Amino acid sequence: MENLIASSDADFFRNLEERKKEEVVFHNLSRSSTSEENTDNADENRYGDSGFYSVTKHKQQYLLEQIRRFCHNKVVLDFACGNGNQVLMIADAGSALTIGIDISDVSIRNARNNAELNHRQETCLFLQADCENTGLPDNSIDVIFANAVFHHLNLENAYKEIYRLLKKGGAVIAAEPLNYNPFFNLYRRMTPSKRTKWEIDHFLKMKDLNSAKKYFQIHQLRFWHFTVMLASVLPKNAIFRFTEKILHKIDNVLLKIPGIRLMAWQFTFILLKE
Repeated sequence: MENLIASSDADFFRNLEERKKEEVVFHNLSRSSTSEENTDNADENRYGDSGFYSVTKHKQQYLLEQIRRFCHNKVVLDFACGNGNQVLMIADAGSALTIGIDISDVSIRNARNNAELNHRQETCLFLQADCENTGLPDNSIDVIFANAVFHHLNLENAYKEIYRLLKKGGAVIAAEPLNYNPFFNLYRRMTPSKRTKWEIDHFLKMKDLNSAKKYFQIHQLRFWHFTVMLASVLPKNAIFRFTEKILHKIDNVLLKIPGIRLMAWQFTFILLKE
Protein backbone atom coordinates (compact mmCIF):
# COMPACT_ATOMS: atom_id res chain seq x y z
CA MET A 1 0.00 0.00 0.00
CA GLU A 2 2.83 2.40 0.82
CA ASN A 3 4.12 2.23 -2.76
CA LEU A 4 0.68 3.09 -4.14
CA ILE A 5 0.38 6.29 -2.11
CA ALA A 6 4.03 7.30 -1.94
CA SER A 7 3.64 9.96 -4.64
CA SER A 8 0.40 11.32 -3.19
CA ASP A 9 0.59 14.52 -1.17
CA ALA A 10 0.97 13.23 2.38
CA ASP A 11 -1.27 15.82 4.04
CA PHE A 12 -3.96 15.45 1.40
CA PHE A 13 -4.03 11.68 1.81
CA ARG A 14 -3.82 11.75 5.61
CA ASN A 15 -6.87 14.01 5.91
CA LEU A 16 -9.13 11.85 3.75
CA GLU A 17 -11.87 9.59 5.10
CA GLU A 18 -11.03 5.88 4.98
CA ARG A 19 -13.37 5.25 2.03
CA LYS A 20 -11.58 7.97 0.07
CA LYS A 21 -8.18 6.57 0.93
CA GLU A 22 -9.40 3.28 -0.54
CA GLU A 23 -10.36 5.18 -3.71
CA VAL A 24 -6.87 6.68 -3.99
CA VAL A 25 -5.17 3.30 -3.60
CA PHE A 26 -7.61 1.54 -5.96
CA HIS A 27 -7.30 4.09 -8.76
CA ASN A 28 -3.55 4.55 -8.32
CA LEU A 29 -3.21 0.83 -8.89
CA SER A 30 -5.63 0.68 -11.84
CA ARG A 31 -4.00 3.65 -13.57
CA SER A 32 -0.38 2.96 -12.71
CA SER A 33 0.27 1.89 -16.31
CA THR A 34 0.68 4.70 -18.84
CA SER A 35 0.31 2.36 -21.81
CA GLU A 36 -2.04 3.24 -24.65
CA GLU A 37 -4.60 0.68 -23.56
CA ASN A 38 -4.97 2.63 -20.31
CA THR A 39 -5.74 5.94 -22.00
CA ASP A 40 -7.95 5.17 -25.00
CA ASN A 41 -11.56 4.92 -23.86
CA ALA A 42 -12.98 6.77 -20.87
CA ASP A 43 -15.68 4.18 -20.19
CA GLU A 44 -13.38 1.20 -20.51
CA ASN A 45 -10.79 2.89 -18.31
CA ARG A 46 -13.18 2.91 -15.38
CA TYR A 47 -13.65 -0.84 -15.11
CA GLY A 48 -11.96 -2.57 -18.02
CA ASP A 49 -15.22 -4.11 -19.24
CA SER A 50 -14.31 -3.60 -22.88
CA GLY A 51 -17.05 -5.97 -24.09
CA PHE A 52 -19.83 -4.12 -22.30
CA TYR A 53 -18.55 -0.71 -23.29
CA SER A 54 -18.48 -1.69 -26.96
CA VAL A 55 -22.23 -0.90 -27.11
CA THR A 56 -22.11 2.58 -25.56
CA LYS A 57 -21.31 4.64 -28.67
CA HIS A 58 -24.80 6.19 -28.89
CA LYS A 59 -24.62 7.41 -25.30
CA GLN A 60 -21.09 8.70 -25.88
CA GLN A 61 -22.27 10.61 -28.97
CA TYR A 62 -25.14 12.09 -26.97
CA LEU A 63 -22.74 13.26 -24.23
CA LEU A 64 -20.48 14.80 -26.86
CA GLU A 65 -23.47 16.71 -28.25
CA GLN A 66 -24.21 18.07 -24.78
CA ILE A 67 -20.58 19.07 -24.31
CA ARG A 68 -20.66 20.99 -27.59
CA ARG A 69 -23.95 22.59 -26.56
CA PHE A 70 -22.97 23.68 -23.05
CA CYS A 71 -19.17 24.02 -22.95
CA HIS A 72 -18.14 26.32 -25.80
CA ASN A 73 -16.19 29.32 -24.40
CA LYS A 74 -17.00 28.18 -20.85
CA VAL A 75 -14.98 27.28 -17.77
CA VAL A 76 -15.60 23.55 -17.36
CA LEU A 77 -14.76 21.22 -14.49
CA ASP A 78 -14.40 17.47 -15.09
CA PHE A 79 -15.24 15.65 -11.87
CA ALA A 80 -12.92 12.64 -11.41
CA CYS A 81 -11.06 13.20 -14.67
CA GLY A 82 -9.03 9.98 -14.62
CA ASN A 83 -6.31 10.02 -17.26
CA GLY A 84 -7.69 13.24 -18.76
CA ASN A 85 -9.26 12.00 -21.99
CA GLN A 86 -12.60 13.69 -21.29
CA VAL A 87 -10.83 16.96 -20.45
CA LEU A 88 -9.16 16.88 -23.85
CA MET A 89 -12.52 16.12 -25.50
CA ILE A 90 -14.08 19.14 -23.75
CA ALA A 91 -11.14 21.33 -24.78
CA ASP A 92 -11.55 20.18 -28.39
CA ALA A 93 -15.20 21.27 -28.15
CA GLY A 94 -14.03 24.84 -27.58
CA SER A 95 -14.05 25.40 -23.83
CA ALA A 96 -12.23 28.48 -22.58
CA LEU A 97 -10.60 26.49 -19.77
CA THR A 98 -11.11 22.91 -18.64
CA ILE A 99 -10.09 21.84 -15.14
CA GLY A 100 -9.76 18.17 -14.32
CA ILE A 101 -9.76 17.01 -10.72
CA ASP A 102 -9.23 13.52 -9.38
CA ILE A 103 -8.55 12.05 -5.96
CA SER A 104 -5.82 9.85 -7.48
CA ASP A 105 -2.40 11.46 -7.87
CA VAL A 106 -1.45 8.84 -10.48
CA SER A 107 -4.48 9.86 -12.54
CA ILE A 108 -3.45 13.52 -12.35
CA ARG A 109 0.10 12.68 -13.39
CA ASN A 110 -1.21 10.68 -16.37
CA ALA A 111 -3.65 13.46 -17.28
CA ARG A 112 -0.92 16.11 -17.31
CA ASN A 113 1.24 13.90 -19.51
CA ASN A 114 -1.74 13.30 -21.78
CA ALA A 115 -2.37 17.05 -22.13
CA GLU A 116 1.31 17.69 -22.86
CA LEU A 117 1.38 15.02 -25.56
CA ASN A 118 -1.68 16.67 -27.15
CA HIS A 119 -0.34 20.23 -26.75
CA ARG A 120 -3.21 21.25 -24.48
CA GLN A 121 -1.30 22.45 -21.41
CA GLU A 122 -2.49 26.06 -21.75
CA THR A 123 -6.21 25.27 -21.78
CA CYS A 124 -6.27 22.20 -19.50
CA LEU A 125 -5.48 22.33 -15.79
CA PHE A 126 -5.26 19.25 -13.54
CA LEU A 127 -5.46 19.18 -9.75
CA GLN A 128 -5.51 16.41 -7.19
CA ALA A 129 -8.68 17.19 -5.25
CA ASP A 130 -11.68 15.70 -3.48
CA CYS A 131 -14.93 16.12 -5.45
CA GLU A 132 -16.81 16.65 -2.18
CA ASN A 133 -14.43 19.41 -1.08
CA THR A 134 -12.59 20.75 -4.11
CA GLY A 135 -11.07 23.91 -2.63
CA LEU A 136 -12.04 25.82 -5.79
CA PRO A 137 -13.65 29.29 -5.47
CA ASP A 138 -17.40 29.88 -5.12
CA ASN A 139 -19.33 30.55 -8.35
CA SER A 140 -16.26 29.90 -10.49
CA ILE A 141 -17.46 27.15 -12.87
CA ASP A 142 -19.88 27.31 -15.81
CA VAL A 143 -20.27 23.58 -16.49
CA ILE A 144 -19.40 20.39 -14.61
CA PHE A 145 -18.98 17.12 -16.50
CA ALA A 146 -19.58 14.08 -14.28
CA ASN A 147 -19.28 10.74 -16.08
CA ALA A 148 -19.92 7.78 -13.72
CA VAL A 149 -18.74 9.79 -10.72
CA PHE A 150 -21.68 10.27 -8.36
CA HIS A 151 -21.77 6.66 -7.16
CA HIS A 152 -18.24 7.21 -5.79
CA LEU A 153 -19.42 10.11 -3.63
CA ASN A 154 -21.57 11.06 -0.69
CA LEU A 155 -24.34 12.63 -2.76
CA GLU A 156 -25.44 15.28 -0.29
CA ASN A 157 -21.85 16.49 0.05
CA ALA A 158 -21.35 16.38 -3.72
CA TYR A 159 -24.56 18.22 -4.62
CA LYS A 160 -23.79 20.92 -2.04
CA GLU A 161 -20.25 21.36 -3.37
CA ILE A 162 -21.43 21.51 -6.99
CA TYR A 163 -24.04 24.13 -6.09
CA ARG A 164 -21.31 26.21 -4.43
CA LEU A 165 -18.99 25.93 -7.44
CA LEU A 166 -21.47 26.62 -10.24
CA LYS A 167 -22.30 30.08 -11.45
CA LYS A 168 -25.95 31.03 -11.69
CA GLY A 169 -27.30 29.33 -14.81
CA GLY A 170 -24.54 26.72 -14.64
CA ALA A 171 -25.07 23.12 -15.68
CA VAL A 172 -23.99 19.59 -14.80
CA ILE A 173 -23.77 17.03 -17.62
CA ALA A 174 -23.97 13.63 -15.93
CA ALA A 175 -24.04 9.92 -16.73
CA GLU A 176 -24.44 7.19 -14.12
CA PRO A 177 -24.98 3.44 -13.77
CA LEU A 178 -28.44 2.48 -12.50
CA ASN A 179 -29.05 0.27 -9.48
CA TYR A 180 -32.19 -1.71 -10.44
CA ASN A 181 -31.46 -4.48 -12.94
CA PRO A 182 -30.73 -7.64 -10.89
CA PHE A 183 -28.49 -9.13 -13.59
CA PHE A 184 -26.26 -6.05 -13.80
CA ASN A 185 -26.11 -5.88 -10.01
CA LEU A 186 -25.18 -9.57 -9.82
CA TYR A 187 -22.33 -9.01 -12.28
CA ARG A 188 -21.09 -6.06 -10.25
CA ARG A 189 -20.99 -8.14 -7.08
CA MET A 190 -19.30 -11.03 -8.89
CA THR A 191 -16.46 -8.75 -10.06
CA PRO A 192 -15.41 -6.96 -6.85
CA SER A 193 -11.85 -6.42 -8.05
CA LYS A 194 -13.15 -3.92 -10.63
CA ARG A 195 -14.72 -1.62 -8.02
CA THR A 196 -14.38 -0.35 -4.49
CA LYS A 197 -16.92 -1.57 -1.95
CA TRP A 198 -18.39 1.94 -1.76
CA GLU A 199 -19.11 1.85 -5.49
CA ILE A 200 -20.87 -1.50 -5.34
CA ASP A 201 -23.13 -0.26 -2.55
CA HIS A 202 -23.93 3.16 -4.02
CA PHE A 203 -25.03 2.84 -7.63
CA LEU A 204 -27.85 5.32 -8.13
CA LYS A 205 -31.59 4.90 -7.86
CA MET A 206 -34.17 7.49 -8.80
CA LYS A 207 -34.45 8.68 -5.19
CA ASP A 208 -30.76 9.61 -5.36
CA LEU A 209 -31.32 11.73 -8.45
CA ASN A 210 -34.47 13.27 -6.99
CA SER A 211 -32.50 14.39 -3.94
CA ALA A 212 -30.70 16.79 -6.29
CA LYS A 213 -33.94 18.79 -6.60
CA LYS A 214 -32.98 20.49 -3.33
CA TYR A 215 -30.33 22.35 -5.34
CA PHE A 216 -31.05 21.96 -9.07
CA GLN A 217 -33.60 21.62 -11.83
CA ILE A 218 -33.37 18.18 -13.51
CA HIS A 219 -33.59 18.07 -17.32
CA GLN A 220 -33.12 15.64 -20.21
CA LEU A 221 -33.42 12.39 -18.27
CA ARG A 222 -32.57 9.52 -20.61
CA PHE A 223 -32.00 5.80 -20.12
CA TRP A 224 -29.43 3.73 -22.04
CA HIS A 225 -28.45 0.12 -22.76
CA PHE A 226 -30.88 -2.70 -22.07
CA THR A 227 -31.35 -5.32 -24.79
CA VAL A 228 -28.29 -3.97 -26.63
CA MET A 229 -26.14 -5.49 -23.89
CA LEU A 230 -26.75 -8.87 -25.57
CA ALA A 231 -24.61 -7.69 -28.48
CA SER A 232 -21.63 -7.00 -26.23
CA VAL A 233 -20.71 -10.72 -26.10
CA LEU A 234 -20.48 -11.04 -29.90
CA PRO A 235 -17.23 -10.89 -31.87
CA LYS A 236 -16.73 -7.35 -33.15
CA ASN A 237 -17.59 -7.98 -36.80
CA ALA A 238 -20.44 -7.29 -39.21
CA ILE A 239 -22.84 -9.47 -37.22
CA PHE A 240 -22.08 -7.45 -34.10
CA ARG A 241 -22.65 -4.16 -35.91
CA PHE A 242 -25.98 -5.31 -37.36
CA THR A 243 -27.19 -6.76 -34.04
CA GLU A 244 -26.11 -3.71 -32.07
CA LYS A 245 -27.97 -1.44 -34.47
CA ILE A 246 -31.23 -3.43 -34.23
CA LEU A 247 -31.09 -3.79 -30.44
CA HIS A 248 -30.35 -0.10 -30.01
CA LYS A 249 -33.54 0.70 -31.94
CA ILE A 250 -35.48 -1.70 -29.71
CA ASP A 251 -34.03 0.03 -26.65
CA ASN A 252 -35.15 3.40 -28.01
CA VAL A 253 -38.71 2.13 -27.65
CA LEU A 254 -38.48 0.05 -24.48
CA LEU A 255 -36.52 2.61 -22.47
CA LYS A 256 -39.28 5.17 -22.83
CA ILE A 257 -41.68 2.92 -20.90
CA PRO A 258 -41.93 3.65 -17.15
CA GLY A 259 -40.73 0.71 -15.09
CA ILE A 260 -38.97 -1.02 -17.96
CA ARG A 261 -36.61 1.92 -18.38
CA LEU A 262 -35.29 1.33 -14.86
CA MET A 263 -33.81 -1.94 -16.13
CA ALA A 264 -31.32 0.07 -18.20
CA TRP A 265 -27.62 -0.15 -17.43
CA GLN A 266 -27.04 3.62 -17.38
CA PHE A 267 -28.86 6.93 -17.44
CA THR A 268 -27.95 10.51 -18.29
CA PHE A 269 -29.29 13.82 -17.03
CA ILE A 270 -28.65 17.55 -16.89
CA LEU A 271 -28.72 19.52 -13.63
CA LEU A 272 -29.27 23.28 -13.89
CA LYS A 273 -28.58 25.87 -11.21
CA GLU A 274 -31.17 28.64 -11.51
